[in-house]
Order: sequence, then C-alpha cells, then structure tokens
Amino acid sequence: ISAITLLIVAIIIYFSVQPTKFDITDEHFSISGMYGGDYEWSSINELELLEQLPEIAMRTNGSAVGSKLKGHFKFENDDKAVLFLDKNVPPFIRIEVNGKTIIFNEPSKADTEALFETLKTRIQ
Repeated sequence: ISAITLLIVAIIIYFSVQPTKFDITDEHFSISGMYGGDYEWSSINELELLEQLPEIAMRTNGSAVGSKLKGHFKFENDDKAVLFLDKNVPPFIRIEVNGKTIIFNEPSKADTEALFETLKTRIQ
C-alpha cells in the first residue's frame, strides 16, 4: 500500500511541474491539463498582462509544487482564480471568461509577452 501511495504521489508531482500547453485556433483558446479547457474567443471578456500576482491566501483545489501553481486558488482580497503558472517568472496573463478568472504564464517572460500579444489580436 505504501509503494502504491508513493507512486501515485510521484505521478501527481511529475504532472504538476510539467509546463502547461496553450493552443490557439480560429475558434478558441485552449489550456491543457486537468484544470484547463477550451475558451471561445467571444467568451473572453477581459485580457490583462500582470507584472505581479495578487497575494495568494490559499489553494482550494490543485497543486503548488515549489513555484509552480495549477488549479483553483483564493487571493487575500477574496477573489478566486484558476492558475497555470510559475510565480517566479512574471509577467502573468489574466483573462476573464464568463465570470471566471484564469491566470497563466509561459516558462519565459518573452514567451508570455508573445502569447499575450497573440491573444490580444484574437480578442479585438
């Protein structure tokens, strides 16, 4: 039982630290992974590039392995968001989709900024 438990924990940690994949098509923007989804362009209400994250109060469902955060989190100001990011690699892209806040970033600053510019052209 202990070996099986350790194996399951190791698998969860492995997938938690893998970079999130983003896909852009003519119809939608996709975020891969357990907490991801497909978001049609017309459903994205807001797009913003953040230089820093709001203070995180707690993880409500997801993983926080080192600086890599994935899942549902609550901030000190009581706002909630789904995060797909490395908090040590700003900036962060924040989108609002049907009242749901999603914050994410790429493994590098340059990649995050390029993704933001691509999203901005699709949403306008």
